[in-house]
Amino acid sequence: MKSYKQASHTYLHFKKIFKLIISILCHRKLISLAYVLAIWAALSATMAMAECTTKNANITLPDLALNRDNVPIDSPIGSEFTSPVTTILTCTSNPNGRIVTVMGSYNALKEINGRNILKTSNPGIGFAYGFEPTADDCLSAGLKWSSKTNDSSFCSSQFSAVPKMTLTGKFHFQLYKIANISGSKNTTLGTETPGVIASETNNYTYTANMNVNTFNVTTSSCSLLSASSTNVSLPTISKNGLSIQSTTAGSTPFSITINCPSPTNLNITFTDNNNIGQTTTILKNTSTATGVGVQLSYKGNIISFGPDSAEPGTINQIVLDNNMTGTQTFQFNAAYIRTGTITPGAVAAKATFTLSYQ
Repeated sequence: MKSYKQASHTYLHFKKIFKLIISILCHRKLISLAYVLAIWAALSATMAMAECTTKNANITLPDLALNRDNVPIDSPIGSEFTSPVTTILTCTSNPNGRIVTVMGSYNALKEINGRNILKTSNPGIGFAYGFEPTADDCLSAGLKWSSKTNDSSFCSSQFSAVPKMTLTGKFHFQLYKIANISGSKNTTLGTETPGVIASETNNYTYTANMNVNTFNVTTSSCSLLSASSTNVSLPTISKNGLSIQSTTAGSTPFSITINCPSPTNLNITFTDNNNIGQTTTILKNTSTATGVGVQLSYKGNIISFGPDSAEPGTINQIVLDNNMTGTQTFQFNAAYIRTGTITPGAVAAKATFTLSYQ
């Protein structure tokens, strides 16, 4: 009997232990289920809040042929390009509001006229870009360029009040010369990823990028085909041929031939080599005659002299051709001009010319 009771007591003890194990397992199952439900709730909230879709826009650039001296540093290269009108952002809901901004300020090399200049794979070429809404929400914002100093965000107050939104528009793209360019190079935007970013107050962000193809940039320069030093021999005349002040005589043509392989705004400035700072219309005579100078003309217009400079806007700079390609010969004339009481003798004057590619 004693042994029987002992066995019964042992059985009851095991039974309690078994129930306890089942209870613990069930408790753990409830905890695990609650944890899974919590995760699912968080995921559901995320899915409900992240309801924006984006679409990238494309800009196709042609290969470019440039005169290396035609564009000053920190100036635009060619015309501006735009992408097709694209709906880049569509949001079906957002209870917290959002701000849409043109990206790119952190990696800017410099800023030109309020535009961030970003680098390409070509060391001499940078680019600026912006976005212009053309329909739907934020139309009133207008064109916004990526900028450090100017506000690059789009009407954030509207987006806070209107959680559903569509952003439709076009990207703008402009190349800039940021250093000297030479040779021929395939050019890309490198590591830059320009675009528009929508930032929501719940820390979600959506990005629509502007894609640009690889394009080739070939550079060249104009060349002088005529002799760099030209002697113009004026005829021998009598002083009676210059009977009164400011009369001219002995007009003699001379020419300058130039080749420009790519479209160039070609300009020229003549400088009095014997009086570099003067800006009158008469070259100084350095020989024995007195009361006589030399005057140059182009297309019947008297030439005024200026400094030896190729900078755009140089005083008395003359436009030869604002879109020259190929070889062209430009005709000029030199003539005596009476400047005072004449003493017969020799006349000598010297002018230099500076070509400017703009």
